[in-house]
Amino acid sequence: MPINKAEDGLWHTACRSFEYTELGNTGTKVAAVNGISHPVVRGGNCPGAGYVFPQATYYFSLPAWKPRAKRESAIALEKAFDRLQKYFEEKPCTTVHQVTVGELALKLEEYIKLEFAKIGGQASKYPPLGWSGEVEEYETNVGLTKPDC
Repeated sequence: MPINKAEDGLWHTACRSFEYTELGNTGTKVAAVNGISHPVVRGGNCPGAGYVFPQATYYFSLPAWKPRAKRESAIALEKAFDRLQKYFEEKPCTTVHQVTVGELALKLEEYIKLEFAKIGGQASKYPPLGWSGEVEEYETNVGLTKPDC
């Protein structure tokens, strides 16, 4: 089952970006993902494009009992990207600029935190106390792909 429909974009978050490891005996598992980035575009009477450049490492925490953590995480990140796209599309058209790169990065961080809270987790740019796992690079699946998890 695809994460998004074909009309929702060209590339999608790869589940392999989220390699969760247990955080001791805390009942929590953590995945560290470096370099999350995403483009936004709009057409119509006010065409434009924006880009959230690769971000510092995010630490995603979920309850250890979650069986489909990779898939849920990829979908949550996709939903954050969808929110960012909607935000970009709703920005008023100006002759100077549509939205700054920094503003897009802050909005994406806000949306990532919201979407991970919805699945019972947390997202932070700071590692949880005691975490010593590996950092994975953010990856995407280009084209009409299915989750790799």
